[in-house]
Amino acid sequence: MQSDTSRCGRQSGGAITCEGVADRVTELATDGHKKPTIRTTIGTLAMDLDHQGIDPNPARSPKLPHEQADVPKPPNADDLAAVTRLMPARYRLAMVVLDAIGMRIGELEGLTWDDIHETRGRWRILKSKTGQPRWVSPPAAVFEAAIDQVPREDRDVDARVFGEGVGSRLRTAMATACKAAGVPLFSPHDLRHRRVSLPRARGVSWARIGEAVGHSARESADTYTHVPIDETALDYRAVLART
Repeated sequence: MQSDTSRCGRQSGGAITCEGVADRVTELATDGHKKPTIRTTIGTLAMDLDHQGIDPNPARSPKLPHEQADVPKPPNADDLAAVTRLMPARYRLAMVVLDAIGMRIGELEGLTWDDIHETRGRWRILKSKTGQPRWVSPPAAVFEAAIDQVPREDRDVDARVFGEGVGSRLRTAMATACKAAGVPLFSPHDLRHRRVSLPRARGVSWARIGEAVGHSARESADTYTHVPIDETALDYRAVLART
């Protein structure tokens, strides 16, 4: 894509028209450019035309292409088990936590040792998308594996439980393991959809599910009701016992 806007929306006669801008938007979309890139390109053109005093400005409020939202693809239990067997040990626990609790990747990255309440077997999620902190109680095997990473006397309360910037590395490790296992690619966020779907399949109310994962009941229902999934949970103790 050109770095300037010299041909953006320009018709054969040299004038920039609404039709020309619309054609350029279509051209960029056809070439595979995403909506934010198209918006930036057309926005730069609009500022150029404003500076030239062109009114009405044909680049203001163009209709951008509709992008189909990615459909969540939570894995079934067999595929998830196959991938966990191939995950590097340092990322396996983080992936299991996402499946067991349904945390957002940002919440996982933000968890510090100061958020761990060891005697009650739970941890506090402060860095939430909703801004509302909450307590979660992981399965015992998951909680024990998390606190066993660092001896109690060596913990820095401000240090990240799963390391700094674990999200991008976890995504890469999961994608590699999915390919090696020969299963459909799934992401860390797909595990959140799986965690919501499992209790719902067992009849747990949306209110309780939303409280556990940091959603309103309505948001949980609107976001996750369409996701089909099996009802099989992993044996986390067996999964985490692998070396």
